[in-house]
Amino acid sequence: MADPSLFLEEARTSIHHPGGHTEGWPDSLKNMMLQYYTFIRDRKDPRKDRPNFATFEDGHLSMRITDAILQSHEEERWIRVTT
Repeated sequence: MADPSLFLEEARTSIHHPGGHTEGWPDSLKNMMLQYYTFIRDRKDPRKDRPNFATFEDGHLSMRITDAILQSHEEERWIRVTT
C-alpha cells in the first residue's frame, strides 16, 4: 500500500490515493486514461509521436504472443512470434 509522501516527487504524480489504500488497478487505470487524454489534448499525432500508453498495435502484438504461447503448449514446441 503506497503512501505518496514516501515517494520521490516524480513518482507522486502517478499515485492518486492516500496511504493505506490498495495500489494497482485504480492508479493504473487513471494513469492510462490521463496519458491517453493528455495525448489527445496536446494534439499529438500517433504516426509521429510515440504514445506513452498501450495502442491497438501493442494489443495486437500481445495477442500474437498469447496465441503463440497456446500453440506452443498444444504442439509442445517453440513458436516464433512475428511482428
